[in-house]
Amino acid sequence: MIGFICNPNQWPVDDYGAPVLNSTSDAVLYAHIIQSFQWRQFQLDHLISKFDDDFNELIGSKDPDLDKLAQLAFRIQFYRECIEEVKMITKED
Repeated sequence: MIGFICNPNQWPVDDYGAPVLNSTSDAVLYAHIIQSFQWRQFQLDHLISKFDDDFNELIGSKDPDLDKLAQLAFRIQFYRECIEEVKMITKED
């Protein structure tokens, strides 16, 4: 789990600028950080769509790279968990 961060600009990102979420706890923490940053939520929605497309493209290939498939699947799941947490937070407010 990533240490105490209170600004989304401090969150680690990958080479493409996508937030690095390594666990459900990271997803929940990131959700609490970005709940008031609408554009960050939009970014996650966009990343989910992009990684879904990449995942489906790999699934359809003749010899899919299973490591890359697993990485994409985890990444998509953590982003979805983050979005769901943001929705729960805003619903409670």
